[in-house]
Amino acid sequence: PTDYVIIRRTKKIGLGDVICFFDPERNGKKLLKRVQAINQDKYFVVGDNLSQSRDSRHFGWITHDRIIGKAIFKI
Repeated sequence: PTDYVIIRRTKKIGLGDVICFFDPERNGKKLLKRVQAINQDKYFVVGDNLSQSRDSRHFGWITHDRIIGKAIFKI
């Protein structure tokens, strides 16, 4: 089954938000991860399934310009 997620474009990103962003290692691919830390204009994101997730522990901090928006609803 396929899940759909509603993304709101916003510049207001906070701790605990699930964000959609362009994968820094794979052009064009989008990822959904939870914001664990914020450092000025950079975000440290982790997946909810830590043992299976490829996230900031692998590719580092995400810059604000890579963020598409915040996940607000899952269908």
